[in-house]
Amino acid sequence: MYQLAIFDLDGTLVNSIADLGGTANRLLEQRGLPTHPLDAYYRFVGNGVHKLCERCLPADTPADEVERFFAAFNEDYSRHCLDKTAPYAGIPEVLEQLRSAGVHIAVASNKTQPFVEKIVKHYFGENGFDQILGSSDSRPKKPSPEIISVILENAGMTPEQAVMIGDSNVDIRTAKNAGVHSIGCTWGFRGRDELAEAGADLDLGGHTHDGQLFPGNILTGLMWENACGMKKVGDMYSIVTSGVGLWGPPMRIGTKAEVVIIDYGK
Repeated sequence: MYQLAIFDLDGTLVNSIADLGGTANRLLEQRGLPTHPLDAYYRFVGNGVHKLCERCLPADTPADEVERFFAAFNEDYSRHCLDKTAPYAGIPEVLEQLRSAGVHIAVASNKTQPFVEKIVKHYFGENGFDQILGSSDSRPKKPSPEIISVILENAGMTPEQAVMIGDSNVDIRTAKNAGVHSIGCTWGFRGRDELAEAGADLDLGGHTHDGQLFPGNILTGLMWENACGMKKVGDMYSIVTSGVGLWGPPMRIGTKAEVVIIDYGK
């Protein structure tokens, strides 16, 4: 089993699209500019708040107006980043089981550091993660591997001991650039096709009885022994759904169970 699990934030741990899009649309409306449907923001996010501002503004927006919009976004979002944002179902239980198993858990996000800390600590507690890293002026954003390098150094671990878990090609490319394995989460903002094209080592997505995606089978990926070098714990795997741990023999790639579908992404 990996000893270090590095999570993206938006689209992986929490669904934040309503608050991100809500802030952007409020500011656009105030300026008499066209707003966007919330679904459009799934493609606008992933590379940091400044890039989100660039993408939601008209293409011919002058650079100085982009900077003013960016400053206004930070001010507005700081008041509204917890309005509708929430963890994906099953994530708190997964994190608790990882902590209980002695796994070092970290967040690596392109979102501004104060926002990352505010959201993570609000939903997962002051000590829910061993490390919380957002964007910093001192290093480039993902897919640069530097944020992963910092986490590895702080944890005293090697790339072989770590896995990056995220929902977009940015996260998968970051993992590749850092030399760590990757798990693509299909319940997030971008979906399976993008993760597969980016070359995720493992593509995880599960369905509840009513067809909704759930993230509980992250644990299966962390404990899986396959061509990626992932390790299982003895002859057991764990899936968390609706807060209930399910245990059984190891599942093979492509196996379908009643409430979980796991695919290997190439």
